[in-house]
Amino acid sequence: MLTAIIIDDEKNSSEYLNNLLTRYFTAQIHVCDTASNIQDGVELIRLNNPDIVFLDIEMPNENGFKLFDYFNGDASFEVVFTTAHEEYAIKAIKNNAFDYLLKPVDKMDIMSLLKKYENRKAERKKSEISLFNIKKGD
Repeated sequence: MLTAIIIDDEKNSSEYLNNLLTRYFTAQIHVCDTASNIQDGVELIRLNNPDIVFLDIEMPNENGFKLFDYFNGDASFEVVFTTAHEEYAIKAIKNNAFDYLLKPVDKMDIMSLLKKYENRKAERKKSEISLFNIKKGD
């Protein structure tokens, strides 16, 4: 089961996503907690070590992209932007975002995300096995 944190300043959006995940994906994703700003989100990430962070972009004080600054490219979680703003997609890709979902997020978006996550996980495992076999052969 994947663990997730939602960071979104819009309470309705945060609750909507949490309810969507709880209603349809309880076997696949557990939402550890939610935060309404980057600072609180960073604390929750460090406390819970989630697999995925659902992140809004437009928030007061700090833009969602600031989250990357707190982890200096050494994040152990995947960032899934959840936003109503299409114009940030290129910047999200350049920041190695795992996915970019436009609000309102729906069930199909999450299904696609889970499939993509499983595919990436399988590829990583295959790479680790290949690396292990190469080292073993030395």
